Amino acid sequence: MFVLAGLPRVSQAQEVFCQIMVNANKLGGADQQLYQSMQAAINEFVNNRKWTNDTYQFQERISFTINIVLDERLSVNQFKATVQIQSNRPVFNSGYTTVMLNYTDPDWIFEYTEFQPLEFDINMHQSNLTSMLAFYVYTVLGLDYDTFGLMGGQEFHQKAKQIVNNAQNAQEMGWRQSQSLRNRYWLNENLTNSSYRNFREFLYTYHRQGLDVMSKPDNMFQARMKTTEAIEKLHQLYKSKPGSVILPLFLKGKVNEIVGIYQPATPAEKAKVLNFLTEMDPLNAQEYQKINQ
Repeated sequence: MFVLAGLPRVSQAQEVFCQIMVNANKLGGADQQLYQSMQAAINEFVNNRKWTNDTYQFQERISFTINIVLDERLSVNQFKATVQIQSNRPVFNSGYTTVMLNYTDPDWIFEYTEFQPLEFDINMHQSNLTSMLAFYVYTVLGLDYDTFGLMGGQEFHQKAKQIVNNAQNAQEMGWRQSQSLRNRYWLNENLTNSSYRNFREFLYTYHRQGLDVMSKPDNMFQARMKTTEAIEKLHQLYKSKPGSVILPLFLKGKVNEIVGIYQPATPAEKAKVLNFLTEMDPLNAQEYQKINQ
């Protein structure tokens, strides 16, 4: 069920429904109980915590997954992991869900002690595990809210930024701009920097004014005009910020969807959008050519 942008969500369900998977295959067969406890503790932290001031109906919860692959056990309670976060958004009046975020973070080093509560405070960096989890929950929330209202996720992107700022003196990787050109710092920087406003505007125009309107055949042409307008905003951003982290990250989850939207389009629409897409995302240029099939 959808609610219109700007309207409060009602009922008492938690905001997110996150499927958590901890994969410890690389660490061998010992301590399986510990890894099960870790998965249960992370599930409790993410799914049972109140993340917003809004209330949701059960079916309105924001769906995403966190897949944690434990790569190495550095000490009794310290782990190195690679994590994939994927969030999805249902499209109005359809059974279709669109990918919002599909991001792999290779820089998770954290401590976990079995049965010790996972604590988090937005005002300080207490634990690298809970800071990382909260960072991605707020990022997922921010992206989702951006699709329902223009710049609607600002509050959550700013909370994610606060987590980044709190972690600037942390020993663990992933929080500082100098450590990588593609990490949590730069992901959040692209989402909060006013120079990247076109991306946030794209999220609203593409999803709320485009995809959500496509359920009725009579609306298809008008809805495609909006998705084209949104893609043009991305292209404008690409021209001014060709090294952006956020553009290739977002486009990789949208390739097949965009092809499906434009296969029935007019030749003029196809030519326009293909020009934008192949310039922004040359690695997938061959896939985009399927628009003409």
